Amino acid sequence: MINLADLTFKTHWLFNLIQTYGSFITVGDYSAEIKINEKKQKFNFHEILSIEKAAGLLFHKLVFSLTNGSQIVLNGFTKKQLEILLSSYSEKKATSEKLAHEISTHKKLIQQSAEWCSKATSGDFFISEREKNERFKVISSLGKYLKLPFHQLPLAADTINELWLISELYANPDEYKKSKNKNFTTTELSLYAEYFEKIESNPLTIEQRESIVCDEDSVLVVASAGSGKTSLLVGKVGYLIEKQLAQPHEILILAFNKSAKEEIFNRILDKVGLDIDCHTFHSFGLNVLGQAHQEKPSLSDFVGNDALFGKVMTQIIDDVFNIPKHIEIAANFFISHSKPYRNQFDFKNLGEYYQYTKTNQLITFKGEFVKSFEELEIANYLSSSGINYQYEPDYKYETATPSKRGYKPDFYLPDYDIYIEHFAINEDESTPVFIDCEDYRQSMEWKRELHKNNQTTLIETYSYEKKEGVILSNLRARLTSVGVSFSPLNPEYFLKDLNDRGYISEFAKLVTQFLNLFKSRGGNAQILLSKLQATNDQVSLRFRAFFKIFQLIFGFYTAKLEEKKDIDFHDMINLSVNAILEKKAILPYKYILIDEFQDISYGRAQLLTALQKATQAKLFAVGDDWQSIYSFTGSDIELMTNFGDFFGFYEQRFLSNTFRFNDKIEEVASAFIQKNPKQLSKKITTYKKSNKPEIVLIKPKKDSGRFLEDVVKEISVLSLNKPTSILFLGRNNNNDEGIDYVALKKIAPSSSFEFKTVHRAKGYEADFVVVLGLKRARSGFPNEMVNDPIINILLPVGDGFAYSEERRLFYVALTRAKQRAYLIADSISPSIFFLELASEAYNVEKRFADNLLSRMCPICKSAHVVERIGSKGAFFGCENFPNCTYTSDPCNTCNIGFIKEAGGYYQCDNDLCKTKFSHCPSCKSGKLIQKKGKYGLFWGCSEYFSAGCSFTKKITNNR
Repeated sequence: MINLADLTFKTHWLFNLIQTYGSFITVGDYSAEIKINEKKQKFNFHEILSIEKAAGLLFHKLVFSLTNGSQIVLNGFTKKQLEILLSSYSEKKATSEKLAHEISTHKKLIQQSAEWCSKATSGDFFISEREKNERFKVISSLGKYLKLPFHQLPLAADTINELWLISELYANPDEYKKSKNKNFTTTELSLYAEYFEKIESNPLTIEQRESIVCDEDSVLVVASAGSGKTSLLVGKVGYLIEKQLAQPHEILILAFNKSAKEEIFNRILDKVGLDIDCHTFHSFGLNVLGQAHQEKPSLSDFVGNDALFGKVMTQIIDDVFNIPKHIEIAANFFISHSKPYRNQFDFKNLGEYYQYTKTNQLITFKGEFVKSFEELEIANYLSSSGINYQYEPDYKYETATPSKRGYKPDFYLPDYDIYIEHFAINEDESTPVFIDCEDYRQSMEWKRELHKNNQTTLIETYSYEKKEGVILSNLRARLTSVGVSFSPLNPEYFLKDLNDRGYISEFAKLVTQFLNLFKSRGGNAQILLSKLQATNDQVSLRFRAFFKIFQLIFGFYTAKLEEKKDIDFHDMINLSVNAILEKKAILPYKYILIDEFQDISYGRAQLLTALQKATQAKLFAVGDDWQSIYSFTGSDIELMTNFGDFFGFYEQRFLSNTFRFNDKIEEVASAFIQKNPKQLSKKITTYKKSNKPEIVLIKPKKDSGRFLEDVVKEISVLSLNKPTSILFLGRNNNNDEGIDYVALKKIAPSSSFEFKTVHRAKGYEADFVVVLGLKRARSGFPNEMVNDPIINILLPVGDGFAYSEERRLFYVALTRAKQRAYLIADSISPSIFFLELASEAYNVEKRFADNLLSRMCPICKSAHVVERIGSKGAFFGCENFPNCTYTSDPCNTCNIGFIKEAGGYYQCDNDLCKTKFSHCPSCKSGKLIQKKGKYGLFWGCSEYFSAGCSFTKKITNNR
């Protein structure tokens, strides 16, 4: 067989010499190229009728007969050349004819694919990723032909044109899809322009229209607050019907609660005139189960009733704990793991450590507040072991001096006359960064020497023992060695202590939340435990201790449902997923539309993927990750921010226009939420403009409802006494306490007043918003009762940004306002969100009369010093009280200002005073202030009460 590479045959050199010109012919795979007297011509084989040789005396001719009836004669070749040329031509022509025949056997496939490509080019439809891949897979069987210059083959003209259409898709499917969909979108927006103008009371925006016509397998529309999400869903449904992409029964809309479902259903019924299949996720799951099993299962009576569910869980916990063999399991958790442990060495400063202890409320079984987790564990161990103890009693011998308070050991066992000291040190006797190491070591040695000199027994424990998991075993061994007896755990008294101190009720809340999340994620214990197999840190140890109890409780809970043949909300989702995958239900859906997608949970996401797998339905999800505020119910923001990881290929669109609030609210709210870099980045465009700040920060002098009257008066003026909606928002239900609605109604008779928690205000709006309860506290805003790490194991990994969900909740609060938002801080301890807006470069209006932002506690370093009222009048104290006991009197010159470190001296921060004070030469940390004694005025150290510094100095003319 001759090599089918291109062969070129030139006329003989002698012939060229005689004729003064040369010719050649190149035989390619599918064509022949001829050159005569510098003129080139190329003919495909199917254009050549025949090639024949004509013998001459010296040189031979080649005669080309063409299909158009003409002839071309080339002279000057040798006999050998023509033999090879004709053999090559014959073989290559046969090969091209064979290829043409092979291609013709795919005529139907070529025609169908070309018709599809023609419609795609004309913009008749949107090419989804699945359709692109399926079409590419189909035409891949033509791949070897599409790679050839098929237009040179002996094919019909229409076949060649069809192959051209197909080859564009084959060459670059992604670019093909992109360009054709761009054409489609342009065509479609023009074709349905009148529909988009009229479907809602206001014309849909270009972003809404482009999102609606996008017909990708999965579409994620990232919306903004007030951007018209419901209008988008209404428009999408109407468009699907208008374009005949789906019949009404082939569209499924899923919402997260009944009120949202009804709003969407009624809007579609009103605007489109169709009864669309609209459900909550739970009601849809119930319908699937009813179809799969020919009857709907029975729901437990506590489903949807939080109060009753709480009672059920409490009773189950009591039943579990009343079984003797379970007591030891429970005791291990409550003694050593009731609170999440963090090593003191992990904290950056004292304020951060105080915040941890304040948040976790370290209260012993006996009701005492203790200063560290290790002390809590020791106290509860002693108590549960039947050992009587006293916490921080006075030492039996007098140790107080004029400059130092008396010694108070951590624990005293009166029945044995034994003291216990817990030392916050590592193996090398290093201390946490917020404790002066040298001073602490000296204090340790002083205590040891004190006990030695007074012949009192001292038992020591250390922080590193807790980290190593041996603190209690070591303590038991040391106490046993000095004659202390340990009594067996008394279940009755133990459970009574737990109940009396709120341990059981707090534990019940933890178990209830964990159970809901556990079931929502499929309830697989082995997968959960395997995540922690490789680690032995305190989080894992604590979780394993908890999970041993939880498995007992979960068993009781499951048995209770099975006994009545009931299911709960999670079963509705989980069982329906199984029924769908097992094809036990007939589901006609072509499109699934989801509202408020940012609230999606793992279980619901599995339901969606099961639906897509079973029906090939397209998913259209609308949500705003900036408003994801339900992680405590299992909502997983990463299912939206990392949408493709779970749902595969998708197209992301944005709704960036808001119809609700003005540009000044947007500017602050957007900057605030995007402090967290893990939130999806977007720019919001507002239709309303303002020439002044529209978020007002107010810190009243004292907590009372009176300042709200001034706010309402101002709103009445701004609204020109026209009917106005005023929404009070709180982080918690009790934040509206103290609001005198009667008095406010007298001030603004035309206004409407309403209070909502921020969670319940989701999707709500008002002309003016007043945010209450901006206090730094466990139940403040942000709420500092952070999720227990046990719960976090079931929640998404998270972004590591402090108070990320509380920040989103605060964003929701700000964006309920159409005109202006007033943020009311606690008069003593404003929240960190309030302080952030006040201290950083936000465009807000500030209304507070003190120098709060510059008053930092010199001990904590991270907390503010705030004004307080005591038995002796006004004073300044640390926000972290009672953990931090730093206090300071007001400047005794003006009796108003706070005296701050000013570099080498102290100075009053009252701009009308600015009095300077000297450092105390004795303790170095205090300041000399004027005091009055029985002999008159004198200079005394400000740290006399807080640190016991008794330095005094006579007053002279010079300081």
